[in-house]
Amino acid sequence: MQQRVDRENAAEQALALARQEYNQRMMLLEQTKEQLQLLWQDTGQMKQNFFEIFQHSFYGAALKNKISRQESDVQEAGLAVEQKREEAVQARVERQVLDTLKDKHLQDYKRMLENMEQKEVDELSRNIYMQRLRQLQG
Repeated sequence: MQQRVDRENAAEQALALARQEYNQRMMLLEQTKEQLQLLWQDTGQMKQNFFEIFQHSFYGAALKNKISRQESDVQEAGLAVEQKREEAVQARVERQVLDTLKDKHLQDYKRMLENMEQKEVDELSRNIYMQRLRQLQG
């Protein structure tokens, strides 16, 4: 049983790490998008020569490529989060099933003990009754 609890805890920790990784990648993506937006704002506001425009253009293209890679990383991290979530749910369900079975077996065992005790009490009562009946008869 402890193994199931440990497995569930490990799955929850893996899910938390996957979510953390996803959030970090999303933050990096947003920062890169902001950099690109600032680049285009700066490009439109300044008078620039050909080489500066060319440099901004290449930098913008590099940022777009970086955004594309980061979007794919975010998508992969999202899939990893979903997978870890499914694993955590599965581990939780397995533990709950085992808890339910354990509780059911415990109840069955208690019921059996109660039946045995009642049987013993009934037998003792019957023996006492029979003994008193014999004493009265004879």
